[in-house]
Amino acid sequence: MKDLLRNKIWHSIGLGVDLLYPPACAGCGVIGRGWWCPACDAAVHRVSVDDVRDLELPGGRTLRCVAWAVYEPPLRDAIHAL
Repeated sequence: MKDLLRNKIWHSIGLGVDLLYPPACAGCGVIGRGWWCPACDAAVHRVSVDDVRDLELPGGRTLRCVAWAVYEPPLRDAIHAL
């Protein structure tokens, strides 16, 4: 019972904060769509599996580089907003 009450209190506090400071998209700043809006999600250039690269390190070692998306706006703006 205590957990249910605690969850309801935190949920109410979250709603109050959202009323005072509406959530804005971290990529473009649009208010009211949460921290990441559908327009920014569609604008992100995702990386395919073929874009995985191996980097040569000193000592003959290699480092495999894997990315989810290209580091450019709006993804870069969202990361900087964190």
